[in-house]
Amino acid sequence: QAAYDAENIYLRIQWPGSGTSTSEEDADRVSIQISDKIKSFNLYGCFISCHDDETGMPNNRGEKKTLYGYYAAGKPQDKLDGFLAKGQFIDLWEAYFVGNEVKSKDEYVLESRHEDKNDLSVSGSFEGGKYTVVFTRKLNTGDKGDIELQDGKAFSAGIAIHDNKNKDRKH
Repeated sequence: QAAYDAENIYLRIQWPGSGTSTSEEDADRVSIQISDKIKSFNLYGCFISCHDDETGMPNNRGEKKTLYGYYAAGKPQDKLDGFLAKGQFIDLWEAYFVGNEVKSKDEYVLESRHEDKNDLSVSGSFEGGKYTVVFTRKLNTGDKGDIELQDGKAFSAGIAIHDNKNKDRKH
């Protein structure tokens, strides 16, 4: 479910789960990737940031590799800075459970994951065999690592749910 007002967007996601999340390492979680200025993301969603050479994937050769936008891989820093300045990145929101406590991460994706000022507020619970998470974020945080959301302006989103201690590609 999604709603917004003059200041905030609210996204509520619910899924049946195991309730087995007990540590940050194996946390049950939901991740949302959003973008509004990357045509390939509009066409293919978060698939453009998942690759077969990342940690936990079949072609990884022991390197610690996280999500990256294929269009940003191997680019020099000035090019990456240009992508960021133009809003050509993927805004990544994550809510995860450690026991009954829900926590959040706010990042953006270019040639790798980058920590961002955490502009997210999350609440959530596990009851009756279901996880429920509500993300709240200002439409315009003023943060260079956040996509500005505007009334009447479309954005694309990809959602991944990791449950039952599934991590890496298992979602």
